[in-house]
Amino acid sequence: MKKRITTMENINKNKAIAWVVIVIFLVGIIGYIGWHTWEKYKDSIIEKQKEQMMIISQSLADNLEDTISNYASDLDYLSELITLEKDPEMITAIADGYMDKNYTFIEDLMIYDPASKRMWNKNDHEWIKTFDYYSFDNDITMRAVLGSDKNIYFVYEKNMDNGMLMQLIVNAHGYYEKIISNIQIGTNGYVVLKDADGVLFMHPKDEQLGKTVIEGRKELYGELDMDSLEELVSFQKDVKAGIKEYYSYWWTNKDLSMVKKISAHSHVDCGDGFLIVSAVMDYDDIHKPLAAGFNAISLTFGMILLVLLFFATTVVVQIMQGRKSEQEIQYLKDLNQVLEETRRSEEAIAHQQRLQIMGTMTGGIAHEFNNLLTPIMGYSEMLLDMLPNGSEEADYAKEIFDASDKAKDIIKQIAGLSRKNMETVFTFVPIKKALRRSLKMVRSVCPANISLSEDLHFEKEGFLGNETQFNQVLLNVCVNAFHAIGKDKDGIVKVTGEIVGIDEIENRHECDVSDIWSQFLCIKISDNGCGMEPEMLEHIFNPFFTTKIGGKGTGLGLSVVEQIIHSHNGYIFAESKVDAGSTFYIYFPMAAESDISSAVSSHEEDVNMRILAVDDNGKVLKLLERDFKKLNISITAVSNTEEAKVFLEKEKFDVMLVDQELSRTSQTDNGLIFAIAAGSLYPDLIKIIMTGQIKKELIEAKQHGLIESYIEKPVSDTRILEEIHKIIG
Repeated sequence: MKKRITTMENINKNKAIAWVVIVIFLVGIIGYIGWHTWEKYKDSIIEKQKEQMMIISQSLADNLEDTISNYASDLDYLSELITLEKDPEMITAIADGYMDKNYTFIEDLMIYDPASKRMWNKNDHEWIKTFDYYSFDNDITMRAVLGSDKNIYFVYEKNMDNGMLMQLIVNAHGYYEKIISNIQIGTNGYVVLKDADGVLFMHPKDEQLGKTVIEGRKELYGELDMDSLEELVSFQKDVKAGIKEYYSYWWTNKDLSMVKKISAHSHVDCGDGFLIVSAVMDYDDIHKPLAAGFNAISLTFGMILLVLLFFATTVVVQIMQGRKSEQEIQYLKDLNQVLEETRRSEEAIAHQQRLQIMGTMTGGIAHEFNNLLTPIMGYSEMLLDMLPNGSEEADYAKEIFDASDKAKDIIKQIAGLSRKNMETVFTFVPIKKALRRSLKMVRSVCPANISLSEDLHFEKEGFLGNETQFNQVLLNVCVNAFHAIGKDKDGIVKVTGEIVGIDEIENRHECDVSDIWSQFLCIKISDNGCGMEPEMLEHIFNPFFTTKIGGKGTGLGLSVVEQIIHSHNGYIFAESKVDAGSTFYIYFPMAAESDISSAVSSHEEDVNMRILAVDDNGKVLKLLERDFKKLNISITAVSNTEEAKVFLEKEKFDVMLVDQELSRTSQTDNGLIFAIAAGSLYPDLIKIIMTGQIKKELIEAKQHGLIESYIEKPVSDTRILEEIHKIIG
């Protein structure tokens, strides 16, 4: 019996030992799994944080690289402009304009004449020390300097061909304060900028600016252990972008105790050298929160995990599978969203490419048609002068001239599709005649179920504008009215015209109107169509907004109408109610025909004028030669800039006409560039550009006095003389 009890005790003891071993084994497995999970999780979080730091350093490096390159480009562009200028006042105007638009980080722009005399600057500067020189294209250099205010500046410098010197001074410290200093990386982290030798150009602590990372800090803080920091400096100099853990100090804190840090750096290409952007973070900012959280979880749930180990295993597996499924679902959603965005982007890019192709084609077509219309209009006008009034041949010539004049307006509208910022030459448009002609065109597209009526209270009044664009406005609004009425009911569209004052417009539409004009021509277009909701009415002038379904509308009609009316200094308003119809109010400033001034000249003065014409179209040159020789005006016609240079060197000319779109055999065959270059050599020469489409560069060249004027093709002797007299007068 005693033996049996002893045997049972031994069995129970062995079972207990076995359970203890099992529990210890399970605890060991759990502990190992827990520790292994903690290590993987910690490493994963740290790696993600490193990736974020790398993104920060790379983004800042890209931004700084673009900024440095842009300022070099700015200096190159300014030097080209100022090289062309002889007038000190124009140089001052260019410098003032640039500084007014670029005051954020640019400290100063300094211009010296060939005698090293300062021509323009805003502030005085004193440099204590120069650190590095970097060379860019076009003979531009940049040096980093320490100013008397202990701030770092980047000084761009270019020696120009005419002996002048230009310096652009950028406040690097201001850039750091504005762009970088607010970036918080952990509790103590920050971003610094240094050169390849470790000289600090940007740092949160001003006293370290201009100091080297190793030697400069030893001067400030004594003999600290900087072996790990030296390895980092060498690594950052040799590797273009990377991440490294090292041991150093927080130089922004008073307590200089060694800590473990993480640094992510990227090189900033700077001419023939580079700078280094470094984002620094305390390793404990990542490690300590993770460790504290993990320990708290371990202490809280350790006993529960031991008791429910077997049950928890199943639950954990299910949770992991559920999370994996959720991640897969989310991944598929994200992937679908990315694919959809990619598809929309591709469609948008394709649409933009089609618009660019259309613009290029229409610009080229307009240029060629203008060259064809020039001799047609010129010779038909010549025939009108030669043939007796009232004869059948004169009527034929008149029909040719009128048709080509209308074609010129159409070409001008086509050219409008391929350009921005164009100027429109307005003429006096008699409102009553223009309305009658437009309504005749509208009636041709008016459906049979709609009655179109007019009630015009105009006589000889008019406005300054473009009649073709006016027709486009009236046709667009009326066609919209036809669509609003539809084909299922009898409709009425009424066009009313009257003269109104400013007060009436302001009271009717509750708006402010410019008091430059005292009276306006009001055109009211009303219909009894379906009308619109107030929410819809607010967006009708927005581009691509349409109320039509099934892809029947582009949403551009009323947007173009509003742009045309605004370009005529007019106003457009709309009123509408559902099932009651809509009314559009269009206002143009009233003008008298005398508001269009014409150039009056003395024929005796014209006879003494010498003209040089440069155009690669032989028919245009032949017409101009005939027209001006008929007026006894001396004209020399050449087909390229090389011939023009020869004649300019041998003879004296009063006026030079240059085609903007010459067939290029060299860079100087661009009409505008050639005219500007000739102007610098022959300052008394009047330079007029002939162009098929007025571009922004022509407008700016005229505004800056680089050319005297420009005229749109097709050209004639009358139009050219009017422009010359306008310039001289």
